[in-house]
Amino acid sequence: MTTIGMRFAHELEGELSLCRQILERIPPHLLDWKPHPKSPSMGELSVHLADMIDWIKLAATTSELDYATKPHEHSTPASTSALLAYFDERAHGTIESVRHVSDEEMHKPWTVRNGERIFFSRPRVEVIRVDCLNHIIHHRGQLTVYCRLKDIALPGVYGPNGDE
Repeated sequence: MTTIGMRFAHELEGELSLCRQILERIPPHLLDWKPHPKSPSMGELSVHLADMIDWIKLAATTSELDYATKPHEHSTPASTSALLAYFDERAHGTIESVRHVSDEEMHKPWTVRNGERIFFSRPRVEVIRVDCLNHIIHHRGQLTVYCRLKDIALPGVYGPNGDE
C-alpha cells in the first residue's frame, strides 16, 4: 500500500533535485545580490528555501516547532559549494524521514509556536503540502526570476526552456 509519506517522499525527490539544479548555477559573487532593497539576497533566499526542507522533517517527526526553545538562525553561505552543502545536509535525511511516516501520523496536528503564542496547529499532511512543499516551490520560482535578471541560464524545470 502506498502511504501519504511515500507519495511525499517521491515528490520531494523530484522537487529537491530541481531546486539543487538551480542552486548549482548561482555564482558565488551573486549570493549577496538583491533585485530590490526590500528583497532578500540571492543567498538569503536560497538558505530560506533549504530551511524549509528542515520544516518538512520536523513536521514529519515531531509534534511542534517552538521558537522559544529552537530559535531560527539566519546565515548566508560564502560560496556556492557551501550553499549546496547546506542544502544537501537538510535534504539528505528528510526524504527518508517522510517516507516512513504512517498515514495515521500524517493526520496528527503539528504546531508552530513561540512559547505560549501559537502561530498555527494543523495536520502534518497539510503543513508538509501547503506550508513546506508549496513554499519551497514558490521560493524556487522567485530564485529563477533572480537568476533570469542576472542572465544565468536555467534548467528546464517542468520541461524544455529557452536555455536548454
